[in-house]
Amino acid sequence: MMDDKINEIFKSALEGHEMPYDANAWKAFESNLDGKQVPKKSNLWKWLTGTAALVAIISVFLAIEPSKQVKSSEKNTRELLSNKKKTEIISNEVKASQIKEQLAKKEIKTKTLLNLLQEEIPTIASVIINLNDEGPLKSNIINNDSEINTSDNNYNIVDQQVFYPEIEINCVNEEQWIENKNSFNLMLQTPTGEEIVLVANQKTLITAKTKGTYKIGWYIEPNNFNVYKSKFINDVPALDVLTEELNYDNGLPTLPVKFRTNEEEVVTQYDNRSITSNSSEQNIYLFEKGDIQIRFTASNIHSCKTTVVKEISVAENYNLLAVNAFDPYSSDNRKNSFMPFALTKRTSPFVLVIIDPADGGVVFQSNDANNSWDGYDKRNGKMVAQNKAFIWKVSLQNPEKKEKSDYKGTIIRL
Repeated sequence: MMDDKINEIFKSALEGHEMPYDANAWKAFESNLDGKQVPKKSNLWKWLTGTAALVAIISVFLAIEPSKQVKSSEKNTRELLSNKKKTEIISNEVKASQIKEQLAKKEIKTKTLLNLLQEEIPTIASVIINLNDEGPLKSNIINNDSEINTSDNNYNIVDQQVFYPEIEINCVNEEQWIENKNSFNLMLQTPTGEEIVLVANQKTLITAKTKGTYKIGWYIEPNNFNVYKSKFINDVPALDVLTEELNYDNGLPTLPVKFRTNEEEVVTQYDNRSITSNSSEQNIYLFEKGDIQIRFTASNIHSCKTTVVKEISVAENYNLLAVNAFDPYSSDNRKNSFMPFALTKRTSPFVLVIIDPADGGVVFQSNDANNSWDGYDKRNGKMVAQNKAFIWKVSLQNPEKKEKSDYKGTIIRL
């Protein structure tokens, strides 16, 4: 099939060709015979060598059927030489000149032949034929693959052993060091079209910035990305946290919090405590002073999480909002008796005890927020000494979670 096309090209080029008659050629030939001169060395072998080179190059590209291609080339060469001969004897110089002229006419058809070869055998290297007036035919063989920078584009790694890294990221904003153990680069494509080079024999830090499918692969050829590994990265839940000022309206150190999220629950963590809320509002009790970091986390069905961190400053330890002095003879009801203020607001049952530090005796005892100490010693029914400090203790029956049950302090009667 292939040699039929080649023979057809040569035959069509030489069909009907006749060499022109040159009378001067006879005279030149006769003079050479009379003088018995040694004919000058001509360029015949130069052009014959060029013709042979052309045949050899064509034979390379017809390597699939080498024997047929060689025979076809030799046949075409003989036809070329036989068609150039005439019954007249022509000098070697004239013959060489005619061959040169004939080759020039066939240059376009030779290129057509090469194009035909490239169409039939696209994987074989391209051949560029250059005719030179001063020498034989020259060829410049260019391998198709040599034009591709495999270190950058990796078009030719299909037949190599490839180690494919796994995409372990599950959610947006997560990070992963992806290790490429291959000797060539791989490519990571993000849902936005961004391409990240996974450098050969190195680890690359990847951060999932958007949800969607992330792909690992390489380019087989330009605009043809071969995907081997892919994974869909899920979005994280939306979460907005609003905090108000710390207050004691309910007798507790309360930080009101409001959530805005589409998820069903939010987990609050602080001071080794973890509270799960199914509501859009939450009260956080901060019993100890200091700067406290609170983390609010919402999770979705894909186990993706969003965390918001708040820094809250608490000025003092919580001690039932108890004062440290009172005046039994004041006209202000808030100052003429002693009862920790928090106990008047809280619902937990309690026991309040006033102790004389001198002998450890109980001066006063109450489990009713409305029954405050007015300064009298229950042991003798007398008003206690002025400016004397007494110890008070409160035990809560139902403290809040993570709240201590016992509180104490000192109280002075003014």
